[in-house]
Amino acid sequence: RLLVVEDEKKLCDMIAKSLHQAGYEVDMCNDGEQALDMIYAEQYDLIVLDLNLPGKDGMTVLRTLRQTDHETRVLILSARSGVEDKVVGLDAGANDYLAKPFHLAELEARIRSLTLPGASEGLRFLFMPQWERVDASVIMMAMGLAFFKMSLGMGCMLTYGSYFKEDVNIPLMATRVMICDLLVSLLAGIAIFPAVFSFGFQPAEGPALLFLTIPAVFASMPGGTFFATLFFILSAIASTGAILSLLEVPVAWLSERFSLPRTKAVPILLAGLVLLGLPATLSTGPALQDVKLFGLTFFDLYDALSSTILMPLSGIVTSLFVGYFWKKEHMLAALGGGMPARLVRTLCRTVTPVLITLVLLHGLGII
Repeated sequence: RLLVVEDEKKLCDMIAKSLHQAGYEVDMCNDGEQALDMIYAEQYDLIVLDLNLPGKDGMTVLRTLRQTDHETRVLILSARSGVEDKVVGLDAGANDYLAKPFHLAELEARIRSLTLPGASEGLRFLFMPQWERVDASVIMMAMGLAFFKMSLGMGCMLTYGSYFKEDVNIPLMATRVMICDLLVSLLAGIAIFPAVFSFGFQPAEGPALLFLTIPAVFASMPGGTFFATLFFILSAIASTGAILSLLEVPVAWLSERFSLPRTKAVPILLAGLVLLGLPATLSTGPALQDVKLFGLTFFDLYDALSSTILMPLSGIVTSLFVGYFWKKEHMLAALGGGMPARLVRTLCRTVTPVLITLVLLHGLGII
């Protein structure tokens, strides 16, 4: 049973009609005061809550519910699409946040994920830490994941940062990137882990969860085959975009180092990647799966060299360069001066190299 709280009556009716056709029992209201009365009087599985409401606004309604230990799941539906708004909404206790304009199919998919049997267990697994399991190895894994997820050690941040205009506030930009990355990760977890527990999958199965839980969720909704196909097409496009962003690093190096036009640098690079990538690709099949170096297939060897050794080493060298070899006045000027810039320089000289070294040693199995 759902409650839709939306001040635009036409939109409220459209959402309620769509959800009713999807098999949900739906109640509606158009202001915050009435919403609280209905929530305390009835039992709802999920509340679709707009923020711009007459009387009490949606954020006040949400905070009132959480302050009174009301655990009904809440999906915020708002035209406020900024990162800061989403962070505030999730921090206030919302279980998900969908910005307007939106597609009704996406709203239905998110609602289905949040209302599946066992969905609350998935959210608890995601947001309730088990501190007794946190040890040195967990901290090392978390540091390594953060290092990889922010594209550090691969030259991406260095390359794209060189394209900034002089008036860009780099510390502020880095903070925004970090917040956006964290927010996207949280929303992905909210979409996946409730379904993981609802369909009985193991949460430790890793990236394969995307290819197990998403099809299961779509299979349980009307038109699921169409939306699953659309989802994986968009996933392929996103993956291609990520690959292209990585290719910019060597393309920029070839163009600037050897004065090659991009029209020549790109085909040269692609030819080299094909030659280097063929052994890794063939090692996943019968052709080269039995050929091993240091006990590893070509694919595993490439992965170990890049993620375990080369990325941390690149991060260490970059940190030491910024801390010790980049002229202090140039570095402070590039970062806008002030306390943040001086703090970054101090960290690059002391803390950062040590932490990345620990990640490297952990990846090598030394600690």
